Amino acid sequence: METNKDTRQEIIASIDEINDRMWKTRGNTRDLDPDPLRLSREALEKSRELEYKPGIARGLLNKGMGSFIVLHDVPAAIENLNESLALFTELNDKKWMANVRLTLAIINTSVGKHEPAMYNALKGVDYYEQDPNDDLDKIMAYYVTGTVFKDLKKFKDSEQYYQKGLLSNFTDTSSWGGRIYTSLANIYTEEGRYDEAIAMTLKGLSVLKTQDNTIGESRALNDLGNIYKRKKQFKEALEYFFQGLKIREESHLKQFAFGSLNDIASVYKETGENEKAIAYLVRAGELAVEINQPAKEAKIYQEIGAIYKLLGNYEKSILYLEKFIGISLDLHEKDKSQKIDKLQDALLREKEEEIERLRNVELKEAYNLITEKNKEITDSIHYARRIQKALLAPDHLMDKNLGEHFILYKPKDIVSGDFYWATSVVTKQSAVNSQHNTADCELFYLAVCDSTGHG
Repeated sequence: METNKDTRQEIIASIDEINDRMWKTRGNTRDLDPDPLRLSREALEKSRELEYKPGIARGLLNKGMGSFIVLHDVPAAIENLNESLALFTELNDKKWMANVRLTLAIINTSVGKHEPAMYNALKGVDYYEQDPNDDLDKIMAYYVTGTVFKDLKKFKDSEQYYQKGLLSNFTDTSSWGGRIYTSLANIYTEEGRYDEAIAMTLKGLSVLKTQDNTIGESRALNDLGNIYKRKKQFKEALEYFFQGLKIREESHLKQFAFGSLNDIASVYKETGENEKAIAYLVRAGELAVEINQPAKEAKIYQEIGAIYKLLGNYEKSILYLEKFIGISLDLHEKDKSQKIDKLQDALLREKEEEIERLRNVELKEAYNLITEKNKEITDSIHYARRIQKALLAPDHLMDKNLGEHFILYKPKDIVSGDFYWATSVVTKQSAVNSQHNTADCELFYLAVCDSTGHG
């Protein structure tokens, strides 16, 4: 594209303005263009015509966010973000490298991929730990990292990052500040501090409404529903769940609407209105298929099968449980090769490629560069170890369920090829003498895993 200097600068200014607007308003979906990705595509195309690399990189970042939030296409989002990260790395733009990594972290943790979520969060937040200037994006960095730890139920670490975010001058005027308030409320809820959780959620909801952050607002309403559900105030719980669902459906936030439908069903199940519960679970299952989330689809089938069993409809119960088993086996086959030692292998390959690139460089300069790169690789492997340690079953869970025991865990290298994992799940089971009565049953799962081919 041939342009004179002044015209080129005008087009670049318009590209930067679009990318800035998209980045700052990514939580607002009320007033989106009918084609929400149109502006991102236009800015990206203009950047490519001008060979304007910063515009291409930011355009790919915004396109990736749109693919996730609007189209619910996680593979496409991650592909766009990885291309963006490669370009920002080439430009040595550390701020935007950090922002891409933090975006990758929040996407991965939202779909249960905790290892890449933790890796990218810790790499991303490091930039803001060292740079005291950019307060707005710093709040975002602390929110994302705290959320990754929260999703792993590492509440102490999570709260530390959230509290760092609250030190900003923009806490009460930024949607990220609103999200931190609601996320802290989630921790209080887990700890049974319900009144504090409600107060903190309402504070966050107020901030999110002023920022017109529809995603955060709907999440805060859903959180209030969950708190009241825990308090056994089911009428209030349903009111908040339905408010959140309305926003999510009107804003076409399908992956979030899935959560609302599931939560509404859980209230009806707990109040014994099983037919209503099944109706909302069926809607959630249809939505899971639409947004291509087979793991969520499988969980829905498991829930429906369990309810039909309680109702004595064994034919339908078996039908849905067979669907659950079929999807689960398929997911296992697809995911079994994705083990944590692949991260270490990838980092080692990166080191070998860097050594190859430096072969023709003057010996002394090459030595210095390799030494520096070696340190970066070693640091990255230590990140991997932190991720692995975060995934190990906590001591209190093992003590509660195993009684007297010991764990022999001696990694040969920095990152172990083998690991152990455990969790407990509370379910409803039929009482012995009456199929209409239910009681809590806590199931404990323990896995000791051998990463085949490690090293």
